[in-house]
Amino acid sequence: MNSSWRRFCGTATRSTCPRSDPRPARPASVNSRGSREAAFVYAVSAAGVMFSITRSCSLGELLDCACDPKKRGFSEDSMGEFEWGGCSDNVKFGEGFTRKFVDARDRSQRDARAVMNMHNNRAGRRGVAKNMKMECKCHGVSGSCTLRTCWRAMAHFRKVTDYLKRRYDGAVEVTMNQDGTRLIVSDRNHKTPTKSDLVYFETSPDYCLADDDTGSLGTVGRQCNRSSLGTDGCDIMCCGRGYDTTRVKRSRKCECKFHWCCFVRCKECSEIIDVFTCKGPSNEFVTPNQRQINIPTSRVIDQSDNIFHGSFHGPGQSKASNALAIPRISQSQHEDT
Repeated sequence: MNSSWRRFCGTATRSTCPRSDPRPARPASVNSRGSREAAFVYAVSAAGVMFSITRSCSLGELLDCACDPKKRGFSEDSMGEFEWGGCSDNVKFGEGFTRKFVDARDRSQRDARAVMNMHNNRAGRRGVAKNMKMECKCHGVSGSCTLRTCWRAMAHFRKVTDYLKRRYDGAVEVTMNQDGTRLIVSDRNHKTPTKSDLVYFETSPDYCLADDDTGSLGTVGRQCNRSSLGTDGCDIMCCGRGYDTTRVKRSRKCECKFHWCCFVRCKECSEIIDVFTCKGPSNEFVTPNQRQINIPTSRVIDQSDNIFHGSFHGPGQSKASNALAIPRISQSQHEDT
């Protein structure tokens, strides 16, 4: 849960996480509001519980459940006939357990926030179920696949959180009906939310600046995507303050090849990328002189260094002996082209 929230709040939106702490900033403040962010937190929490319980069932770690008992015998798909085998993840058990456990407190209250929480919990559980995948193994001479054995498996949890992030982007603003029994859309022109949609009834703060009341740390120093027009883009993420550019050298796996049998071998390739970070109010992180300096072509910051400290070390030199400051470039959204 923490890693999913950090990836979400650290890169996708203005909702903030401390850079040195893997936990979200003031999670209680985030959850105390009926906002989009709270909707996402509840959904991904419910999904995480369901994922963990279901995985434990498949691994035989729980006494009350096992693999999906309904996946037995033969069946068909677009590729033809196959036999159910292996261990299909028992998402029905995981869903039922999570519904009883996670919804228990809100089920007894039944106010607007409780209804919102339970709706988003259900959306999170559906996110796990909707991203199930079929995995098969072929049997036959030289892998001819004359017989297939298949089972249903949960997708990687990152795929589930990516799915819920898209639901966050399309979350629906709602209000409670006069009877206090269900949620209805605030805007009559908006579609009625489905069971898979996230819902909220309180507008989110802008998260541009640090605010203890909302748990926001602001977006100063946050990385942004210069080419994106979404919430992770520099235009939105930096709240119109502009951004700094730092050139970074990093390693990545490349030219990967499969070797029989059965492993993948890759080479290590280096690449130089530009990292963009949001400026502070009144250019507090950039001096006028630094704005006039171009990115150096011969000096880059190694990925293992802290890019926010601008340290640099060249070939054959230690970081301590060659700690040269790399200037940032101040790039404002309003600069002349």
